[in-house]
Amino acid sequence: MTVFGRIAALAVAVLAIGAVGAGYCASSDGYGMGVETFSADKASVLHNEAFTVLAQVKNISADKFSGGPIGAALVDNDGAVAAVVGIFNSFKPINSGESLSAKINCVAPNNVKLGQYRLMIVIRPKGKDWKTVEASASGGVATAIQFALNSKDGAQKPKPADEPAAKVAANNTVSDNAPSPASPQTPPVVVPPAPSKEPKPEQAAEAKAKPNEPPSKPGSRQIDDIKAKWQQYKPKAVTTVFAEAPVVTKPYSPGALTPEFLTNGLNMFKFVRYLADLSENIVYTDELNDIGQHGAVILAAIGQLTHTPSKPGDMPEAFYKKAYTSTTTANIHMNTAKTATLQEAVRGFCNDSDEGNIDRLGHRRWMLNPKLGKVGFGYAASAAGNFIPIQVFDKSNTEKIDADYVLWPNKGYFPGGFFAPAQAWSVSLNPASYDLNKCKPTVKLTSISSGKEWKFSASDNNKSGKYFNIEKKGFGIPYCIIFRPDGISSLDVDKRFKVEIGGLVDKSDKPQKIEYEVEFFTLAEK
Repeated sequence: MTVFGRIAALAVAVLAIGAVGAGYCASSDGYGMGVETFSADKASVLHNEAFTVLAQVKNISADKFSGGPIGAALVDNDGAVAAVVGIFNSFKPINSGESLSAKINCVAPNNVKLGQYRLMIVIRPKGKDWKTVEASASGGVATAIQFALNSKDGAQKPKPADEPAAKVAANNTVSDNAPSPASPQTPPVVVPPAPSKEPKPEQAAEAKAKPNEPPSKPGSRQIDDIKAKWQQYKPKAVTTVFAEAPVVTKPYSPGALTPEFLTNGLNMFKFVRYLADLSENIVYTDELNDIGQHGAVILAAIGQLTHTPSKPGDMPEAFYKKAYTSTTTANIHMNTAKTATLQEAVRGFCNDSDEGNIDRLGHRRWMLNPKLGKVGFGYAASAAGNFIPIQVFDKSNTEKIDADYVLWPNKGYFPGGFFAPAQAWSVSLNPASYDLNKCKPTVKLTSISSGKEWKFSASDNNKSGKYFNIEKKGFGIPYCIIFRPDGISSLDVDKRFKVEIGGLVDKSDKPQKIEYEVEFFTLAEK
């Protein structure tokens, strides 16, 4: 769930043999596992676009497989794993002769060198390295799908010299079950302040953008405003991550992050809230950072992304209680690269559109909660990967925000690098503005660029394609309209959209509608 960048610049295309691998095979050093079936659901995806791999693996050795992550990876011509693009966490032992089916939610990383790759199944028992599962010396068909990382025009252009080394944090590495405030550990949902009223019809008509004019933006914010804000908040180079390194084995220690590393995470958080017209008045606190570090340590210790971790037998009870407080009140993130950053986790939570999260967008809604004022960050690593909790259940922000709704992507100009064609659109309605019991939203999305239209209904339930849902649980604002169109390949082509939402009823029992336009543009992030 979390690498972002130039979404229209690159594409991943499945070549030649298509999106299905077949055979029964195992690498001689692949921990005794073999692949029985293997397929990918898409033949072409953009960077940051989710896709799904289905695989069935079998233990063909005489020994029990102890359990561990099973993933999908891009493998180069030398057989080296360039990037693990999706992970299925299974810690169930597999006896000799037994099989396991895995559905692996993936996303194509945007900073792997362009060229030809093979999409393969990889496995990683606890404490060991990732290894591919391929044909053994005794025969069999290698199970792989040929992939190419191409530029938009199909050319395999060299990566700029100043681009960072390859790393990946696939969409499904963000937990697929953000805690709900209905649980005992979570605070009650806070209703945002009373919003401003919808404009009268004649005012709304005057405010609409004409066909050849840019869309309106709240506060007359233009592209230059967004660029200036990015210059204020964009990440800076950090040479030292830890002020004190965490210890993820006995004796456990939470460690601490450097102010520079923390500031990059906080500034990215502020920037995405700025894009959503929310208060940038958020701070991290030592107390919440310490809680976050405890959470990161326990996740790294058990090597698993979960909101409800079991207590390691050698972990002190007090340490475990604080760690559990973290994971049950945080968005949690994992990647399998050599390193991770807080800012990539923030961007991944705003995506949140993989099959495990699209029905509620819980991580995104916690990040865009108007009442959020204090946050905390944690980071720890182990052989299983890098783990980042972000504490997001605070409700201390008293800054008045007059808004009937929170949008992602927001109306007006919006940087394309912070959204992708496969991401869901969301409209969170302010309960102080609408009678949510009477609202029955209808949604129409139009590409002004191409003229294509999408009308959404409850039958649009394809979690890897066209999708629609009304989610009413307490992730930040407790009423969210979720929709995602299909058939969009690039926000360079389809870059200007109109959203029309009807079926709304305000607190005065009057019918209301929401109409706005979004125009995506390219934000130079370096």
